[in-house]
Amino acid sequence: MRPCKTLQLKPIYLVHWTVAALFVGMLLALASTEVPTGEHHGPTHIHVHATQEVDPDSPPEVTLAVSEDALSGWNVIVSTRSLVFAPEMINEDNVQQHGHAHLDVHDPKIARLYGPAFHIADLPEGRNSKSVSLNANDHSDLVLSGQPIA
Repeated sequence: MRPCKTLQLKPIYLVHWTVAALFVGMLLALASTEVPTGEHHGPTHIHVHATQEVDPDSPPEVTLAVSEDALSGWNVIVSTRSLVFAPEMINEDNVQQHGHAHLDVHDPKIARLYGPAFHIADLPEGRNSKSVSLNANDHSDLVLSGQPIA
């Protein structure tokens, strides 16, 4: 059995291979990074929905009520007028006055709502900004004259 030869690379080739590996790694990292384009969903997840104009003669309306739960957390009640929660139609073609809602706390969406009630287990101490927006079956934002219904 012959002994294996020791592979010896000149230092300049090690530099070239190191630079090439770093370049490939940076390209792969950029390819897996989401591009910020609008709506925030946590510290690294960002995207924008299309919009769906509603019938101006009967636009949906939404109200949000948040109350402390007797045992723990917070209870959220979303009341809508001219919008039916339709979880069975999610990701399907839009149907006027059917859809779902998005619940935001401090801007990032924390939940997709398929009905009027939701429980939040924990909120930071102090004042918290909360909002709810209405969305069509295909997740597009429902808007009236270009303004989101929220």
